Amino acid sequence: AIVQPIVEKDLRVLLPQIMVRHKPKMWNMLPENIKDLVISKSLDQSKQSCKDMMEEIQTCIDELMDIKTLVTDHFANDCTLLNEIFIQCGYQELVFIRNSGATLGFLFGFLQMMIW
Repeated sequence: AIVQPIVEKDLRVLLPQIMVRHKPKMWNMLPENIKDLVISKSLDQSKQSCKDMMEEIQTCIDELMDIKTLVTDHFANDCTLLNEIFIQCGYQELVFIRNSGATLGFLFGFLQMMIW
């Protein structure tokens, strides 16, 4: 559904160009209503083709691209994004670690002070 409007827009521009390049005499002899009909039929066929193509991509996405490597490479190249995600996802845990460290540090420090 996302690809279809882009394909339709491009097909309206590209189809006449392709026809002029490969069959210029035939294309130029066709009346405008027939040219519009050819474009309309092509658009109708493109809808099913796009749907079939997207279904095929969805079923074998793992064979087409390595998502794990893609994400790993992206995070390796953008450390600020990785840090931001880490902080946002682990904010509560980081607060707990900070508070626990302060509390335990105070208690052990106080005990150490009392022993000395």
